[in-house]
Amino acid sequence: MSRLAGKRAAVVGAGSVGPGLGIGKATALRFAQAGARVLCIDRDATAAAETAALIADAGGTARALALDVTDPDAGRALQAAAETAWGGLDILHYNVGISSLGGLIDSTDADWERVFDVNLMAAVRLTRATLPAMRAQGAGAYSYVSSLVG
Repeated sequence: MSRLAGKRAAVVGAGSVGPGLGIGKATALRFAQAGARVLCIDRDATAAAETAALIADAGGTARALALDVTDPDAGRALQAAAETAWGGLDILHYNVGISSLGGLIDSTDADWERVFDVNLMAAVRLTRATLPAMRAQGAGAYSYVSSLVG
């Protein structure tokens, strides 16, 4: 039996910015190979759909969801999509991160606020929106990854 058989996973950042596999896309594919149904989430609808199609082509179950994680309602939208698709969520994997060009002196407060909003606050909001349902079902798993090339 596969390790994640029957589990419902959301991978935020499941698309790739460039060609090949990024960490989020690779994670979504691996979760599906291990038996999970995967909600492939990315701000780029085409990238999310591409990952979901790769999973389906390999015999897995996936759906795509375009979502801007900085939207204050993103967490509720994610939870609603998981509820509609599979009756809930067991795993939330957050794989989103940005950086600001320039050093401390050259960057503005707005630059840093955007970095913190994407890298930290969006993860907090998504966790806050999904945690009550995971607690109510008695279990859930969260993972947060940020890998930046600058």
